[in-house]
Amino acid sequence: MLGIFIYMQEMAIADISGLIIITTAIFLIAPTFIVVYIFVYNQRKKRHILEKQQMQLSFESEIAKTQLEVQEQTMQTIGADLHDNIGQLLSLTSQTLKSIELDNQAKARQKIDTSIDLTVRSIKEMRLLGHLLQGDQLVAIGLAEAIRQLISWMERSGRFEIVYTAGDEFAANGNADKDLIIFRITQ
Repeated sequence: MLGIFIYMQEMAIADISGLIIITTAIFLIAPTFIVVYIFVYNQRKKRHILEKQQMQLSFESEIAKTQLEVQEQTMQTIGADLHDNIGQLLSLTSQTLKSIELDNQAKARQKIDTSIDLTVRSIKEMRLLGHLLQGDQLVAIGLAEAIRQLISWMERSGRFEIVYTAGDEFAANGNADKDLIIFRITQ
């Protein structure tokens, strides 16, 4: 009986030793897994932050590129409008004034009136071009109306016929910065 008791004690000690070894192993392995998990998590987080920064830089680069393209296109439009519309009117005014003969008062008066009319039209064209360039003022009247005025300006050249329909989303937007960007892109 004493032998069985000693055997059972040895078994209990062996079980306790095994339990202690397993518990110790668990307490050693668990922190290792936690440390590895935290390390992997931090690596992913750093990678995510770098990707986000790269995307932001790419986005800013595209915005800058788009702004330059819009500015270049705007300058080309201004140049063409100055040359084609206003330049033509002023050249015609100059030619009309040069052709005035003071001997015939009635004909001279008619040419002077024509020159005045051409000058007034030139001034109106300059004002329209100025308003077109001041997108802030146009956007203040609403994006849809600003685009309508832009389209009207383009159609006067006789080269374009544009059909424009403004949706309800323009009226509801109300973000002046966003509206100005949309207007410049439309230009």
